Amino acid sequence: MKMRKSAILGIFCLVIFYPLLIFAVFPDKVIEKTKSAVVTLYADEDLNYLRGSGFFIDSSGTLITAKHVVKNYPKLWAQLYDGRKLELIPARFQESHDLAIMLPKISGNEAFTFPFLKLGNINNLNIGRPVMVIGNSINSLWQVIYGNIENLNIQIITENNMIFTTIECNITIPKGFSGSPLVDENGEVLGINIANAKASSSNNLSYAISLVEIKSFIKEFQ
Repeated sequence: MKMRKSAILGIFCLVIFYPLLIFAVFPDKVIEKTKSAVVTLYADEDLNYLRGSGFFIDSSGTLITAKHVVKNYPKLWAQLYDGRKLELIPARFQESHDLAIMLPKISGNEAFTFPFLKLGNINNLNIGRPVMVIGNSINSLWQVIYGNIENLNIQIITENNMIFTTIECNITIPKGFSGSPLVDENGEVLGINIANAKASSSNNLSYAISLVEIKSFIKEFQ
């Protein structure tokens, strides 16, 4: 009986305190730096029709997101964490990995420097690794969600029958988080969030395009 009570107490403590342990892994400065590089993407200049999320990967404003977020839009508008608004135009798509790069439309007399996220180390793609997602939904902008990597190299089939190899995490991402970064405790990018598990699944899981594909895509663009 004592062993059973101890086991129940152990499970209770794990459920209560485990999220706090993950939270403690991510310093405030990492959270704020990540937020500053994440943008909310809109289909209209008045910022009424939210399409998804994205983030800058260099100081000149090169932005990466999921292709399905920006598909069929000749331009989008980004709202930055500091309140600035920016027009973006598509620069490169990769259908096979649901990735897109967009560039800021800046006139000759404007000078911008953009906060950006560093791409992580492929060796940090480990099962069980704590991860953080920061994205934007209709109900909450720059929302922070914590979790862990559950599996690597998981194949998913999208609604349009595309097959992607992804990172699986024990996170449920709200609508609007597609294109947001999956980062490690250093604020470095490990993936780009694209989807949740199917509604018929009982598991709270999400999927992200892996850092391996992201680095390959960016290398081709450069």
